[in-house]
Amino acid sequence: VREKLQKTSRPYQICLEIYDTEVSYVNALSLLLNVKDELEKLADSGDKLIEKSEVAFIFGKVSPIVSVHKDVITRLKEKLDNWKSGAEVAQASFLNF
Repeated sequence: VREKLQKTSRPYQICLEIYDTEVSYVNALSLLLNVKDELEKLADSGDKLIEKSEVAFIFGKVSPIVSVHKDVITRLKEKLDNWKSGAEVAQASFLNF
């Protein structure tokens, strides 16, 4: 019963919302990476729609951002799965960065 109450607590719900938002963000960025891959294939095939250097310039920072946010998701998931008390929200907020 206590575990159920803790997981319906406001701090837990806040962390869960942050987790869900991070997952949505990474999914959206992953779609951008798919577009990048397709544009690179077009550029490699000689299509003049866009130069490969332009693709790299436009999408160059997306992969590192995805990597950071996947790490955030992993850490939040671990906190949520092992939730102990409302005090965890402070740890989850900073994620030991």
